[in-house]
Amino acid sequence: MPAKDLLGLLQVVRSSVMCCWRFYPDRYPTQDLRENFCRNPNNDPGGPWCYTTDPNVRAEECGIPRCSEDVCMTCNGEDYRGKLDHTESGKECQRWDSRKPNKHHFQPKKYRHRDLRDNYCRNPDNRLRPWCFTLDPNTLWEYCNITVCDLDSSEDTDVNVTTSCVQGKGKDYRGIMNVTPEGVTCQRWDSQSPHNHSFLPQNFKCKDLSENYCRNPDGADHPWCFTTDPNQRIANCTHIPSVPDLRDYSVQVGLRHLNESSSHPRLRISRLICGPEGSNLVMLKLDDPAPVSEGASTMHLPVKECHITEGTNCTMYGWGETKNSGYDEALNALTMPMVNNEMCSQIKGDAGESRICAGGKRGEGVCDKDNGGPLVCQEHERKVIVGVSIQRTKCASSQPALFVNVAFYSEWIYKVFKLYPSVERN
Repeated sequence: MPAKDLLGLLQVVRSSVMCCWRFYPDRYPTQDLRENFCRNPNNDPGGPWCYTTDPNVRAEECGIPRCSEDVCMTCNGEDYRGKLDHTESGKECQRWDSRKPNKHHFQPKKYRHRDLRDNYCRNPDNRLRPWCFTLDPNTLWEYCNITVCDLDSSEDTDVNVTTSCVQGKGKDYRGIMNVTPEGVTCQRWDSQSPHNHSFLPQNFKCKDLSENYCRNPDGADHPWCFTTDPNQRIANCTHIPSVPDLRDYSVQVGLRHLNESSSHPRLRISRLICGPEGSNLVMLKLDDPAPVSEGASTMHLPVKECHITEGTNCTMYGWGETKNSGYDEALNALTMPMVNNEMCSQIKGDAGESRICAGGKRGEGVCDKDNGGPLVCQEHERKVIVGVSIQRTKCASSQPALFVNVAFYSEWIYKVFKLYPSVERN
C-alpha cells in the first residue's frame, strides 16, 4: 500500500506529540483529511505526517512502518510480533485492552505470553493466521494480511520436536501415536468422516497433520485427535509419555562423592531439549551458567565426522557399581581403548555411525548407573567428549561398551546453540 494511500487513525507523530488539524479538507477532497489523523496529501517520501500541537515543531512524520517493512510470520503466525494494525480489508484494528466497539475476552492480562499490545494483529487462539477485532461495530474481527517468511532450510528450528514423549503441551510432538487411551483408532486429519472439522493439513502446514497421528495444532493441553467412533468426536492422547516437571530437578557440578552434595549449589533447569529420534540424547539448558572450578571444567565438542583411531585410550566417567561391591556413591573414571567399527557393529546392530564402542577387557567396563556418563578423549591440550554411555551389556563384560557418537549429532547440537544462544558452550 503506498504511503499516501494509508487512511488509518493515528494522531501522534514520531516524538509522541499530538497532531494539529491544519490542512483544509475541501481543498484536498481525495486525501481524507479528517480530524487530525496522520496523512500524506503531498506524497512526502517520508510517509504520513501531520502538523503538531507543539509550537516549536511545525510538522513531523508519524513514523508509521511501511507495509513492506513489517515483520513476516512463520507457520500460522502464533509467534508473530510485528506491528501491523489493520485487517486485510483495510479496517483499523481495535485495541486488545478495549471492549469498544466490540466486546471480547482476549484481555492482555489473561494472555500474557501472546503479546496483545496496542491494536497489533495477533493469533492468541491458534487460528489460521493473525487477526484482530475491528473498529467497525458491524465487523467483529477479520484476518490480517501478513507475509509468510521465506525460510531457508538452514534456519530450521525443529530442535524442540519430540517423537517418543511430550514436552509441555506437546505442540512439537511428531510421533506416530494414532490411537486414543481407550484404543480407538484416530481419524485421518485429511478426512471429514465420521467428523467434519477445519483442521486440514493445508491449513496448518507447520503442524504436521499427517496420517491420523496425535497432534496439538490449536494449543490445547495435550496432543489429541478426532476419533473414528461416530459417538466420540475428540480424544486427548494423554497416554503418550510426558517429560517430567523440571521444577522437581536440579543439577550439581564438580561432585566427586555424593557426601559432598551439601557444599555444591543446585542449578535450576530452564529447558529440556530432546535429541533426534533414536539418539538417546537430551540437552539441558540451565537458568544460570555452571560455575567452573577445580572439580568442574568445560569440555570441547567434536566436529562432524570426527573419528577416533582404534586403540586410542579415552576415559569413561560414571557413578556405577565397582568390583561387585555395589554402588559406592563415588564418581569413578576408567581408561578404555577405542574399538574398531567392525567389532563394534556386532553390538550396535543397525545403528550405523550414530554409535561407537570402547573397552572390552573383562572386569573393566560400564555398569549399572553409568548410563549417561561421558567418554572423553584427550586431543592435544583439549578434552573432547566423544561419547555418552548407553550400557546394553552385562557389567564389565568382555564385550565393548556402547556409546552415543556425539560427533554424529554435532549439527543438531549446534542447532540448539543457535536457537538458544544463551546456552554456554566452547
